[in-house]
Amino acid sequence: SIRNLKSTIAGMEGSVALPEGEDLLDVIGYLNQEVSKRKLAEKELLTTANRLTGLIGNMQTGLLAEDENRNIVLANERFCEFFGLPPHPEKLKGLSCATFAEDYKHYFKDPEHFVLRINKLVSEKKLHTGEIVETVSGLILTRDYVPIFIEGRYYGHLWNYTDVTFQQRARESIIQSE
Repeated sequence: SIRNLKSTIAGMEGSVALPEGEDLLDVIGYLNQEVSKRKLAEKELLTTANRLTGLIGNMQTGLLAEDENRNIVLANERFCEFFGLPPHPEKLKGLSCATFAEDYKHYFKDPEHFVLRINKLVSEKKLHTGEIVETVSGLILTRDYVPIFIEGRYYGHLWNYTDVTFQQRARESIIQSE
């Protein structure tokens, strides 16, 4: 039984050298160490996830993260503000972003182009930054598309919307005054 247990443990991903001998207490001690290491790693992972969520939530740009299936994973209040949504980004989690884009395209001056560009960027899965989109209310945003690849595998993407209305209006005023 101990040999079977040790064989199973040895086959687990990330396991290290097992204790020598056939003492059940040594195997239990080893398992306790491994469980403690895993709990510590999970705690660190949760802390990092909470930090990133807090950071994204407090950014002054509108952020939306989608998974590889185009489901919303994370959004912030600024994103909700840009799209005229109630300030509860957690309610967006799990929604289809493809459906979301169709439902909210009317917020933009060129709604069909808004959706077509999103679909094109998602299908290409290439970094694209600085694209200007304008809302019907006159808000001018830059849109960045950031695909997320980890070790060559696609895990989704991030949309970053930045309000550049003031800067655009200032440029237009300078051009007109010249």
